[in-house]
Amino acid sequence: MRVSLQEVVLMVRRNRRTMGPELNSMYGCAVEARFAEDQQRQRKVDLLNVEGST
Repeated sequence: MRVSLQEVVLMVRRNRRTMGPELNSMYGCAVEARFAEDQQRQRKVDLLNVEGST
């Protein structure tokens, strides 16, 4: 089963209240960072596609 990063981020945000604070911030930060990284990579790809198509 493959979950998108967005789904994982949502799950983490939803589960924050049920997880312990240490695990919470560690896991949460890792996922958020990974998510932001992915967004940036996608933006670069989009930019390249735009530049390549002109």
